[in-house]
Amino acid sequence: MTAVALRALDQLAERERVASERVCVAADLATADVRATRRAVTTGVEAYTRNSRPVPRVLVVDDETAVREGLVTALRVAGLDAEGAATIDTAREALKARPAVLVVDVLLGRDGLGVALLGERHPYTRALVVSAHTDTTALAALARVARAEWMPRPVSAEALVKLVARVRAMVQEATS
Repeated sequence: MTAVALRALDQLAERERVASERVCVAADLATADVRATRRAVTTGVEAYTRNSRPVPRVLVVDDETAVREGLVTALRVAGLDAEGAATIDTAREALKARPAVLVVDVLLGRDGLGVALLGERHPYTRALVVSAHTDTTALAALARVARAEWMPRPVSAEALVKLVARVRAMVQEATS
């Protein structure tokens, strides 16, 4: 080969080496960007999930004082953080704290339907409808639609033990 041809080949090899280095630098930068984006997304998702979970608290909404206070007391004795609300307005305010479980009566006297609270709860908040309403088919249908569980009232001592155990499990599900 001639000297001119060898020089042309050397120039071509040098251009290819420079281009290859540029591609490697660009690939390294892209990889670093992908890693940084992945870290940011993972951190964001973890923070969102952690901050989205409800607090391990139970909100009992019932307009009958004896029922509400009895359920709150039973839940507290079982070691759960429970509070009661007698009206829809009080319950709406308490729901802003994102309780893990909402135990609600279907009919709240003059306030109307406790059912409205089922739609206003935080997405992770579990719900248990406790009602003296005698149409169990309607209660079961309501619970299905509202993604809630239900239990008839009056609550016997045996049923209260089951209710407390179920609420405890619901708190665990909602906060883990």
